[in-house]
Amino acid sequence: MNAEAAVRSALGFSTKANRVKLPAQMSISTDPTTNSVLLAHDYRASITGLGLVGFGHFAFSFPVYTADAKPIDIVLHWDTIQPYSVYTTGYRVTVYDPTLTEVARIDTDFFTLSQGLTFTIDAATRSSLTPAGGAYWYMDMVNFNPGWGILDMSAHVAYPAGFSPPLKTTKVPPFLLHGKTDKSAAKPGQNVQSQGTVEDADGNALDGVPVQIELVGPLGVSVWQGVTTSVDGSFTAAVPVPASAADGSYAVRFTAGDVTTSTPLTVDSAPPVLTGASVSPAGANAVRIQATATDAVGLAYVRAVLSNPSTESTFAMFLAPQSDGTFAAVVGLPSTGTWSVAITSVDRAVNFVSIDLSIPVG
Repeated sequence: MNAEAAVRSALGFSTKANRVKLPAQMSISTDPTTNSVLLAHDYRASITGLGLVGFGHFAFSFPVYTADAKPIDIVLHWDTIQPYSVYTTGYRVTVYDPTLTEVARIDTDFFTLSQGLTFTIDAATRSSLTPAGGAYWYMDMVNFNPGWGILDMSAHVAYPAGFSPPLKTTKVPPFLLHGKTDKSAAKPGQNVQSQGTVEDADGNALDGVPVQIELVGPLGVSVWQGVTTSVDGSFTAAVPVPASAADGSYAVRFTAGDVTTSTPLTVDSAPPVLTGASVSPAGANAVRIQATATDAVGLAYVRAVLSNPSTESTFAMFLAPQSDGTFAAVVGLPSTGTWSVAITSVDRAVNFVSIDLSIPVG
């Protein structure tokens, strides 16, 4: 049974699912606090969701080379591409050992996953379930929400100091190096996804070229370093912004051989400013929600979560930008009673601020 069929069988699929993917890239870094080598196996997936009538599914595998008593951290982050008008049951992430036995299951929601979620397979579990010669582990994501988005899935596997994975290399000097990040701003403690290409003088993709990636602070000092390797001329890597990083202008610097390029990154820990929040009647069993939101780095979105405890009704919606600079939406409510309205503004670095309101309806 191949990896695709094995995961389909474990998940109970009767029809063909997407092929199980290997990690798009592997990056290597050293953690001096634990004296460990850290291999990050990353994949970016575009996942549709059909809500109550179906779901979007994505599975992939990552190698665990040894049975060392070291932990595996699973790091997840969700970016919404198509906004949802109604939120249903959320997201489910499941981790399987090399025998396709479920090891961990995490049920989470949109807001938690959009802020970034990390959970750990402890050292004893990793050691007991991995053969001495190493094996592939598997991970699966299900999107139960309508709409679609992008999921960054990453398995960070720790090894003893001095460990070196088997890597294929091609010793051809690079001449063209391009690198960029998936976002222009991040907050301390957040990962930024980087990607790029390595080519020779004729524009041919170079395979197996080590690429050093650094996060450089406002004073020109490197605050983080990692190494990844190009595959068919392309590379990706998660760049962690240290939790202790001060706000300011940083750069992500890429180096392959003698070639270097960089892209700017703003580190921002300040939440948006949210004022003028209000909720008012807008017809029979309908309300208008409005607020003014600003941010120095830039806003990602403004949304409202409405709930009625007496009927156990809850749903969320995005507020649309208006010509006067405010964000607003008119929404019909399915029941009478006192509705709670939580308005949240999120900036491009995923800092957020919320205001809680309420209104009687009916």
